Amino acid sequence: MFLPNQYFQIRDTKITLPNAKNPFNFLAFGDIHLSKIVGQKVLDKLKWLLESEETDYYIFLGDLIDSPDVLNDDAKIKEIIEFISFIAYIKPVFVILGNHDFIIDEKHTVYTHFNMDFWNMLENIKNVHLIINDVFQNDSFCLMGYNQTLDYYYDRENGKIDPVAFYQDFEPRKELYTNLEKDKPNIALIHSPEFLKSPTNVDLLNDFDVILSAHTHDGCVPLGIGNSNRGIISPKKELFPKNIRGIRTLDNNTYLIINGGITKIQYCAPKILHWLNVFCPMQLDKIQILPGEEKTLETSKRIVLARTKK
Repeated sequence: MFLPNQYFQIRDTKITLPNAKNPFNFLAFGDIHLSKIVGQKVLDKLKWLLESEETDYYIFLGDLIDSPDVLNDDAKIKEIIEFISFIAYIKPVFVILGNHDFIIDEKHTVYTHFNMDFWNMLENIKNVHLIINDVFQNDSFCLMGYNQTLDYYYDRENGKIDPVAFYQDFEPRKELYTNLEKDKPNIALIHSPEFLKSPTNVDLLNDFDVILSAHTHDGCVPLGIGNSNRGIISPKKELFPKNIRGIRTLDNNTYLIINGGITKIQYCAPKILHWLNVFCPMQLDKIQILPGEEKTLETSKRIVLARTKK
């Protein structure tokens, strides 16, 4: 018998798209939240899993660290660089940022802190592509990476997610979502999916075939059970939130895939809750894109017992 946090739950998803020229696949995951309670042991398990699973590309969906303060620790920086270098040696790696990567949330104040020396160091690793408010394209696909703002993550009145702030910052960045090549799959990488509560925001992403997000920690659902879009609790502590996990088709016919993440209860959460991590598996999404006459999606889950890369 083993505890849920000792295994990986992999969601295998096959998507057929009329604009796909050739088959390819991604292994996508997010929310490692490296900290005092998440470190080398977790990274070693991830190394083993990522090396074991056949894929063409890795996508990391944000919250590599639990706070920018983590990067004050040279040992943690070394762990991260060695981990990213290891997987980038296997396959190309695409990275976006999450709120914990650049926002410091203290008791009485919230502010941004970009450690650009670190992120530049990461981007300089061969085969690593850091996509911050930018577009990456090759012959097979287009990836758009957008970094949501402090105002989006922390509404000035109530501290909650603010979909209006998303629109105000994203809409002027027309280079990210207009004039997309329609003869290849267009995939958006955006850490938090909650901006999609606004139909106006959904409309901005009409030309994307797939949106990949993370951030919500699978709603902290024990064992990652079921395929419901409803979770138990959101990152903003809303109970039984809707549309916070799983896969769904938006009104514009775009597929939204929300990755459940590696760590569910991070270090910055109240210590009394840390032990709840034992009930939650580490979750990854293996996404295969296939050419097809119609746009279709099928998905299933499997469990892989975590081992350590020697």
